[in-house]
Amino acid sequence: MFTSFLFLLPLLAAPSSQPTTTSAVGTASVSTGLQSSAPIHRGAPFELTKSVTLDEVMSQPAAYNESPVRIDGTVKSVCLKKGCWLILAGDGPTARARVTFKGYAFFAPMDSAGYKASVEGVVKAKVLSDAERAHLAEDGKVSIDAVPKAELRIIASAASFIKP
Repeated sequence: MFTSFLFLLPLLAAPSSQPTTTSAVGTASVSTGLQSSAPIHRGAPFELTKSVTLDEVMSQPAAYNESPVRIDGTVKSVCLKKGCWLILAGDGPTARARVTFKGYAFFAPMDSAGYKASVEGVVKAKVLSDAERAHLAEDGKVSIDAVPKAELRIIASAASFIKP
């Protein structure tokens, strides 16, 4: 079932140009602050020491389904309203996943597009309703046609961001 989702993961919005402010780690406030090259951590501490690339997950999605995993990639875009989701990309053109944050407990820095990220969470396939697609399109300031009907999701309990 996961393999049918691989070709449905398009690139989404461009980086945000909104001004940002630094927020406390692990809070649900509007985020940001990647002005320095120091890593920014959000959420719980990482529990897994070994990470995989998003390309590895996409090559064998069933092996990672519903399992905790730490994934490294590049932030392609971020929710432009408050950072409540991001699109994580690997090296391959179809290696894309939407990262949401467990319990809405923390957000990604809104200026993190283009940064390297490591996220720890659970991988799931998600079929989106038209209402969900419309909401995500509005948050990302893109057309609803740019939001796939099905996507790979990572529900993250922890995330770290660093300027490349």
